[in-house]
Amino acid sequence: MALSLHINNRKKAPYFDGTNYAYWKVKMTAHLKSINREVWKVTETKFEVANENAPTPVEEKKLQCNDIAISALHEALDGKTFEQIKNIKIAHDAWAKLEETF
Repeated sequence: MALSLHINNRKKAPYFDGTNYAYWKVKMTAHLKSINREVWKVTETKFEVANENAPTPVEEKKLQCNDIAISALHEALDGKTFEQIKNIKIAHDAWAKLEETF
């Protein structure tokens, strides 16, 4: 069975230069939700994959949403901020790192 995810928004993510985090957070939350509500859900709520070598269809969808969210976060950040999360693979963890840093 092919996994399908509808992407609603292909606009560029709002840019974050390390200042005014509260303002950027509101805009980025709206941006992630506008891509697809599931993309926001995996950013907001941590998820686990029981077997990374054989994810279930539901887990595969969450992994796909996670990849979209991470990509959007990477695109939104200036170089200095990107360095702080570049090795984080889970969108929820990257979001939490930004929360704790800013």
